[in-house]
Amino acid sequence: MRRKLIRQRAELRKQLIDVEADLEICDLDAEHDLLLATAKRGQTDSETAEFIERHRDKLDPDDLEFLEQEFRGLAEVAEHLAISESSVRREIKRGNLFAKRDGKGPWQIKSIPVVERLIRGKTEATN
Repeated sequence: MRRKLIRQRAELRKQLIDVEADLEICDLDAEHDLLLATAKRGQTDSETAEFIERHRDKLDPDDLEFLEQEFRGLAEVAEHLAISESSVRREIKRGNLFAKRDGKGPWQIKSIPVVERLIRGKTEATN
């Protein structure tokens, strides 16, 4: 009798863990959907909105936040890509990232190619 009760208790604990995991996943999905909706509302650039829709399943909340602005500064891009600022400059010179600059002013780097690079990296890492 005691063994049966122990097994039942263990089974209930397993079920509780499964339910808690499902709730956590639902919370993450809801957060992702909220960030996506917020990013879409803030978009004036239809290209960015289309990009978000096309890659929705591959975007992290940080990526959605990063895409809220069409252009980002050098330091922001370096931080988002987790590389040095000199590496970002090299990527610009190679044509891998689109950037504009007004005279001697700071670089303004288009956000979409930055996130595309991250998506490619995630895809290559899983293959």
